Amino acid sequence: MPQCLLEVNSPLIWHWSHFLEMAAVMEKYRFTGLVIHQQNILALLAQPSPHYQGADKANLQHEWEGALLYLQRLSAWCRARRLTVWLQGEAFPQDGRIEHKFPELSLADDAGRGEKFLYYFYTDVVSASLAQLPLIDGIILSLQTPAFNETQWHAPLLSLYRQLRRQNKKLALRDYTDDSWPRRQLHQTLARLPGDVRASLKATAVDYRPGFANNPAIGAFDRRRMWIDIDLWGIDYGWTLLPCLLIDEIQGRLGWVQTVIGERLEAISVRISWEWINNGPLLDSVNESNLYGLARMVNDAQPAAAVTLLDDWLEAKGARPVDGRQRQMLRQLFFTSYDWMCKAPYLLGRVMHCHSQIPQDINDAWRLLNSGADGAHWRASFQPLFPADDRDTGLAQRELIRLERQQVEFLARHLRHMAQQLEHGGALPAGMGANLAAAWERAEWYSRMFGHVRQLLELHGFIDKYGDSPSLRAELATAIAAAGQCADKIDRWLDDSADDHPLYLRMMMNPARLHALAQQCRLR
Repeated sequence: MPQCLLEVNSPLIWHWSHFLEMAAVMEKYRFTGLVIHQQNILALLAQPSPHYQGADKANLQHEWEGALLYLQRLSAWCRARRLTVWLQGEAFPQDGRIEHKFPELSLADDAGRGEKFLYYFYTDVVSASLAQLPLIDGIILSLQTPAFNETQWHAPLLSLYRQLRRQNKKLALRDYTDDSWPRRQLHQTLARLPGDVRASLKATAVDYRPGFANNPAIGAFDRRRMWIDIDLWGIDYGWTLLPCLLIDEIQGRLGWVQTVIGERLEAISVRISWEWINNGPLLDSVNESNLYGLARMVNDAQPAAAVTLLDDWLEAKGARPVDGRQRQMLRQLFFTSYDWMCKAPYLLGRVMHCHSQIPQDINDAWRLLNSGADGAHWRASFQPLFPADDRDTGLAQRELIRLERQQVEFLARHLRHMAQQLEHGGALPAGMGANLAAAWERAEWYSRMFGHVRQLLELHGFIDKYGDSPSLRAELATAIAAAGQCADKIDRWLDDSADDHPLYLRMMMNPARLHALAQQCRLR
């Protein structure tokens, strides 16, 4: 049975009260360990250079000592309860803190100087701090595409591995911030490291997006122990604000992983927060069902069907359907949320969002659409979008895009109405019913927003490939005006219902982005 690790990617973990809340989650859902994920964790654990003489040197020293003391206390608490503790971050944090602490830093000038600094940083600085944390089980490093010579990784990481082995700690490597193509950092780096360095991979190839194919790289590491990372917070599917039941999909993914790598699956890391949004808990959201289901999948001796897991979670939350019709409505509402999410922020299977938000601008929109990442409706995304030499296909795609918009918006309206019926039908506790209705209210507005994005991109792309005409210009002008009106309505809705939804909803559904995108679609 693989380990099940709770990944907390929030600076709130540095508050003892929050850690105790996470400890309660670990106990409730039978996690075997904790991953403290912070991108700049290595910079935080680095004692300032002897060459640093800044006015804040004493403060940086206090920060370093305080972090070590806190982690010593936390890891001792976990060890007493047989829980493992892992530290996770970027292999070389690029937030400026290392450059601040180490004025002698030089990576980009030449490979030799860069390798020398990295060797010193890993061997003397990082290892020295980790030596003061004897109850930490290991570290997990994300390999980004380096701004310096790629060969500079090799010797320093091997040295770090050896230092960790002497401290009885383990090393796992990930490639999540590798923006090269084909992605190569993890393969090339692990090829030069011993076989007991773990490979940690996302369940899907790039970001966790519902409906996307399993990560083919999972089967590419022969004889190496593997970790699988699953994002339940929803960076790319709604930030816990939008409903998306993943129990059925996760069952399928884990079954596939077991088939491909078998007993080499050592751990499953489950993200429940995001470093950049501190007040968006997964717990008590409608998507906590995914956490419940995954924990049961990993820990139960006998597998249970997805519908059974959902029913059991609803019962645990106090749901009491009065008859079979209400029970069926609840099941339909949750399971259909997955189908809705697989379509709402996508255009014929192509990515139309950036971390759940609409594109920043028109260039960003076309970059996303042409990224080559295909979703659940891959048959539609296999064909080029608006092929330059085939106007008839372009016309057919316009009709498919319009039909897709109608389906998504209709489905959201229908499911919101169903959620309101359940809220007032006595089947759910008051708090849960209100949460469900609010989630589907957000989903309906989200569908409208992306419906206008879909229409703008459809017209902009068609005109760009096949030329404009008076009728197309008029149609685009109408679409731009309608998108602006929708943005204004969303703005008023966010203001009027501010007390009913989390504050960061305005970040995810920023009306100004829709206004800006619409204006950029105007023909010159």
